Amino acid sequence: MGLDGQDHWINLRDINSFDWPGYDLVRSAPGGGYVYGRMSKGTFARLVEALKACAGRRSISRD
Repeated sequence: MGLDGQDHWINLRDINSFDWPGYDLVRSAPGGGYVYGRMSKGTFARLVEALKACAGRRSISRD
């Protein structure tokens, strides 16, 4: 993901819902995808489990 070797955090208290891809995203290369970085399968699995644990928390509609 291009991060340095320091600690980095993901804030699960503020989770936004949006349409993918959004109007503000641009492809990383002509004809390419939207990949700006990658994370390991283990990190991704931990993130998914943490998000599932947050499911059902109070939500506020943006509309």
